[in-house]
Amino acid sequence: MALTLNNPSMTPPGLFRYRVPETGHFLKDFYAWNDLEEAVVKHYKANHLPVPSDLRDRIIEQLCQQLSPEWCRDSKGGFVGFMRNLVHEFQRVVMGTTTLVDWAISSGAKRVDDSEVLRRGEICNRCTFNQPPIGCNSCNVSALNKIVEKFVGGQHLPIDSQLEACMICSCNLKVKTRIPMEVLKRHITQEQMLQFPPAHEAFVGCWLREPEQTV
Repeated sequence: MALTLNNPSMTPPGLFRYRVPETGHFLKDFYAWNDLEEAVVKHYKANHLPVPSDLRDRIIEQLCQQLSPEWCRDSKGGFVGFMRNLVHEFQRVVMGTTTLVDWAISSGAKRVDDSEVLRRGEICNRCTFNQPPIGCNSCNVSALNKIVEKFVGGQHLPIDSQLEACMICSCNLKVKTRIPMEVLKRHITQEQMLQFPPAHEAFVGCWLREPEQTV
């Protein structure tokens, strides 16, 4: 289904942005649509990657998954902003992250070891659903940071700087990548699990889809 921005000349909340799935590189803070598209093309070429023939459609779909209904329409003229209920707003991320931390603490779960956090984080870094939430600014980000620190503590790793929030579960990825798989899968429904991206030619697939390891 082809998606279209209702007004490409109007800058959306959070500005124009795109995470390149092949490299995980995040291009953001563009005020003009054409400037973003040009930057994405340059990134593909600089990394000796073929520019997808449907690149514009890919960028628009990723944008529309973050925007409210009035910003996009499909080929039939319908609004599509709430595709898969993925509108990526800051307050939803605060709530989702609080829920994750509550799950972990109430179950007495310890954080997974650093090597596993790094492995998961590298996968998330290449995922198009790793996005900063709309409405995040210096005035309200401290509230989220307090929730994150409640579970992460002083365990900071280099990959953390590449992790924003998962659009699917509306949760901070610094927290999510540190929670044991059995805790996450105990609370995530099968319907929700199916929303996490499977493996395809440009992505290894969400680590949450992997089977639990038995010792």
